[in-house]
Amino acid sequence: MNNKLEEVIALKSKLETEFPSASFTVESFDSGAIAFEVRLGERLIVVDYYLKHGFCIDEIGDDNGFNSGYEDCFDNLIDVENKLKLLLMA
Repeated sequence: MNNKLEEVIALKSKLETEFPSASFTVESFDSGAIAFEVRLGERLIVVDYYLKHGFCIDEIGDDNGFNSGYEDCFDNLIDVENKLKLLLMA
């Protein structure tokens, strides 16, 4: 398991405790990319990690679909965690 994947899994565990009504999935790929999905009710928030771009996050709404772009991209999981918490508390 790579270091970034371990960090994402640790964040998933932390958020599961803080937001027990949300569901979380993590999937890793041979390329090193990671897909982290957060579902809360009808809401879907995606965090994708790419070696070249870092962590990119977006909430998928009814009016947009997958691959419509990302709201934010971050170099570290601390900023991702803060953004996820803001979205989940909204």
